[in-house]
Amino acid sequence: MPVEIVALDPGTTTGLATKTGDDYKSFHIRPDMFAHPHEALYDLLCNLQPKIVIYEPFHFRSNMDGAVFTGIEYIGVIELYCQLKYVEVITITPAYGQAFWDDRKLKAIGRHNKNHVHGNDAMRLLLSYLMKNDNDFRNKILQILKENL
Repeated sequence: MPVEIVALDPGTTTGLATKTGDDYKSFHIRPDMFAHPHEALYDLLCNLQPKIVIYEPFHFRSNMDGAVFTGIEYIGVIELYCQLKYVEVITITPAYGQAFWDDRKLKAIGRHNKNHVHGNDAMRLLLSYLMKNDNDFRNKILQILKENL
């Protein structure tokens, strides 16, 4: 079954979060563990068949020693997939995605995955998008947070 939304935090370890109906999942993958990492990421997107793809863009900061640019390559794969499949693509900056959704709030709504740090980052992107674009979701989540924090 195709997912509604896929959010990605691209990098050597790429975080993913998916939404299908009321089902939310987060995990991470290591495309570099495959013989053809770009193809592996593309194939994953083809299998998920999202209607919307959200990802965190890469921002170079001059104080980044030893920056790894693998995420930029994966962003190219994401953009290519979206162009070829006519899928809506949205970027959300790290600051915006992480401004509201700290680990405490992810835990309060049952969306924190202690084994997948990068998956949690992708979940933050997904939840940030939904908070801004889905009034019913926002109202429901704010009520849950109010009751659990």
